[in-house]
Amino acid sequence: MSVAVSKEFVEKIVGTEEKRKYVKCWGVDDYRKYSPGEHLVDLFLETAKPADGATLVDWGCGTGRAAKRLSEAGMDVTMLDFADNCLDSDVKEALSDNLRFIEQDLSEPGLNYPSEYGFCTDMLEHIPEEDIDTVLDNILNNSQHVFFQISTVPDGFGAHPQIVKDGEREHLHLTVWDYQKWLRKFVEKSVVIHHSNDLQDSVIFYVSGYGSFDLNRLPVAVNVPIEQREKNMEAIAALGYPSMQSHEAQDVEVMILAGGPSLADFEDEIKEKREAGMPLVTVNGTYNWAIERGLAPSLQLVIDGKKHNRRFTREAPGLTDETRYLIASQCDPSVFDGLPKDRTWVWHVSEESSVGKHFGEKFKDWWPIAGGTTVTTRSFQALQFLGFSKFHVYGFDSCIRDGEHHAYPQDENDGQPYAEITVAKGTDHEKTFKCEKWMIAQAKDFEKMSGTVLRNCQMIVYGDGLIAHYLKAGAKAAQIELVNT
Repeated sequence: MSVAVSKEFVEKIVGTEEKRKYVKCWGVDDYRKYSPGEHLVDLFLETAKPADGATLVDWGCGTGRAAKRLSEAGMDVTMLDFADNCLDSDVKEALSDNLRFIEQDLSEPGLNYPSEYGFCTDMLEHIPEEDIDTVLDNILNNSQHVFFQISTVPDGFGAHPQIVKDGEREHLHLTVWDYQKWLRKFVEKSVVIHHSNDLQDSVIFYVSGYGSFDLNRLPVAVNVPIEQREKNMEAIAALGYPSMQSHEAQDVEVMILAGGPSLADFEDEIKEKREAGMPLVTVNGTYNWAIERGLAPSLQLVIDGKKHNRRFTREAPGLTDETRYLIASQCDPSVFDGLPKDRTWVWHVSEESSVGKHFGEKFKDWWPIAGGTTVTTRSFQALQFLGFSKFHVYGFDSCIRDGEHHAYPQDENDGQPYAEITVAKGTDHEKTFKCEKWMIAQAKDFEKMSGTVLRNCQMIVYGDGLIAHYLKAGAKAAQIELVNT
């Protein structure tokens, strides 16, 4: 006689067996001694820089010692684990309004635990391979920014005398993948990888997931045909300039000069800050604007593929002895003419396979920089990649003022049609701005980025432009939107 057994029943039994295994583990004192997450709290706080009171979910909390430290650091923490006996006794005693525990199987589809941050250490390797996608989707769809630490070696505790079942060891690490395989999985999930590290026996990833908003796929207007972009990449790769690499977090404030009309209003202030030693970042034509005023930029970024953009480097008033250059791999090769190889790097703003064809393996030899349709919006992500997160931004107007679109002549933008965009429509802070098409796209990008890529930044936008008003109005009202009128 045969008996039909449903898939749901089998999954329930398998889940029960996994839970039984870990309930037994947490009953062994030796198992509690090793808690990687507890020792990674400082690295997470240094990397993420969460605001006081920020919400966090500890996905697979184990002993809860890491979660307790995060709560003591000022975060509002929810601990999730499917073993109800996992918490240490002192963690149980510390449960409060900002430190709570919920018994939860993380492989159950469609979990709903939204948070600003996720903390997931020494957990994913314990998940069966067939459940990895479900668990990762739960984490990335709920937590905006997630810190992962994952073991990449087999476990040693399953052979412990109190864990062995029927004379055979219990395997605890069910998904043992190396760095490259985990990297491919995160890339598959279309997250932005802010930081990663291969520690040989474990890996660390700090990533941001954006739900339906796929920041990596935002278009970049390069204004040249794909065929020309391919030729540019091939020629630039042959020049031998290195690709930009990530840096550790730096507690340094930097100025960023965008090209909007309000830039001219702050010339004296910019000079004072530069003389006081604040690094100065320029983009496109603000490089020339700064040099003409006796200011030596610390870093110049160029992104667009048009040949006449060589005026932002080659035809500038003069190269300084200290400026560093980030030139996109899609730029015209002439932009590199005369640039010093010890102070110039290539950055990559495209996901196209042609980048890998010429520059090597993605996320190993080069990293794509996400973040919007203009050089200014991309510069925020590039600077974070270099370790900076405190920005003073000038000329980031994204609107026309007194008929001017830039603080200096830029002929290609002359005479373009404009539309109107309203900030905080229907509120006391409503204000309408005249914007060219690219300005509207930039403003919309910034609106999306302000809750995602820029979440960990401290940013002051100076002036009376659209972006500055958006931020000021947003600080005064609960709901602020940009509306085409």
